Amino acid sequence: HDNPPRVWVGALSHRLIVTMSFVAVILTLAARMLGPSDLYDQTQPKTVSYTTDIVANSHWLLPIERGEFPATKPPLYNWFAAPFVALIGTSSELAHKFPSVLAFLTCWVVIVRLGRGLDDDPRGTLGWLAGIAFAVNYTMFKRAWLARPDMLLTLWRLLGWVSVTSLL
Repeated sequence: HDNPPRVWVGALSHRLIVTMSFVAVILTLAARMLGPSDLYDQTQPKTVSYTTDIVANSHWLLPIERGEFPATKPPLYNWFAAPFVALIGTSSELAHKFPSVLAFLTCWVVIVRLGRGLDDDPRGTLGWLAGIAFAVNYTMFKRAWLARPDMLLTLWRLLGWVSVTSLL
């Protein structure tokens, strides 16, 4: 006969863990958005320039940096950012970083769902704990607010892994 599912935390602790998972995501994004701008760190100016070129000059296939240099990376990130930049404006840091924010949130949802599916506890507490671990991880904290393809690449890799492992 079947063993009953293991419940390793009480109802109050489970609700606290779920709440903390949402709080971790919200605080991560708030801390990055309200903190000092890092828009000119790393190669973010190139990404911003490519997206602005797409919006201003319709160079969708090969965006140009400052009207001089062709893109050094495939423009997938810029394609995702362009509608937000066109809607909100080229001077909006949020618009340029929106693909990273959406990718961060999507990764969090996927990880929570994966963890919930693996948990013996029918409430899926493990998934919410995994969501906390993801949201407070420094690398994810940093990538969630960068105008670079890193977070988007993380999402594609995660979705690829989920797809392949679901076939096994």
